[in-house]
Amino acid sequence: MIADIFLNPLVAPPIKRDGIRNGGFERGNITNWAFTGAATARQQLGPTSTGVIIRPTEGEWMADINTGTGAVGKTGSSLKQMFIVPAGVRTLRFDFNFVSEEFPEFVGSIFDDTFLAVITTTPNGQMTFARVSVNQSGGFTLIGNCFFPGGDITCGQTGWREGSVDLSAFAGTNTYITIELLFSAIDAGDNAFDTHVLIDNMRFSTVWIDAKLLRGPTIAANADLSRVQNEVRQANEILSQAGVNVQIRNVQEINVTDDTLVETDIRWDTGPNCADGRVNGRLTAEEMAVLGLARYSGPQKLDSNKAIN
Repeated sequence: MIADIFLNPLVAPPIKRDGIRNGGFERGNITNWAFTGAATARQQLGPTSTGVIIRPTEGEWMADINTGTGAVGKTGSSLKQMFIVPAGVRTLRFDFNFVSEEFPEFVGSIFDDTFLAVITTTPNGQMTFARVSVNQSGGFTLIGNCFFPGGDITCGQTGWREGSVDLSAFAGTNTYITIELLFSAIDAGDNAFDTHVLIDNMRFSTVWIDAKLLRGPTIAANADLSRVQNEVRQANEILSQAGVNVQIRNVQEINVTDDTLVETDIRWDTGPNCADGRVNGRLTAEEMAVLGLARYSGPQKLDSNKAIN
């Protein structure tokens, strides 16, 4: 049976500023995206019967659109956002992984579930810039039973791939050109076996963050991983206007033997000497060394018996 797919019109959230909002889904939801059918944010897919767990390519969250429960007519789901191309942007990139129960039995059949990434501009019209289907996947990997409702014991994935589209013609034109970005997962032939498409890491360009966390022996450092992650999310909300995606690349902890070095205090003091050895609010040599170490790109740590190694 070949089924026609009808998707209801998507109502996109209003555009308030340049760039893509929530492009890495790190809010833990799909806010700023319009959708039909089954679309959600998730932290992982799996484990499958063989222990495979699929996680995001960046951050802790990714989007999932699928043809299963909640899909329109159990045949299709879509995710859409309209945005304005920031000045200086040349390319939009994103990551996707096509996971389907149609593998491997129905490769080459009419059950050709498909993922499409489509961009629509004025006056250029519509263009599909990323596409993969069961019959045109190439190099998929069997990962066991994905435990999708109503499925069988076999499932496969394409693995994470990159889609990209050139947007340089629409950037820095002094005219607001609205771009519509649409992702669709479409079931073909029947609605028995499900296909999930995972989407993550939409970016124009990327700034990588290497963080160092200073920790004392009896108190927690002012900065911890959750705080760093939250500040990166806040930076993304702002810098996405310039087409920049901020990602954490590496986090390193530095152990400090003296808690007072972690809790640095640079308040001005009018006396000749502060109680802890500062002169007119200036940092001590030890504190300056700790802060310098925190800013240094190398792997040095503090010795357990010395203030600084």
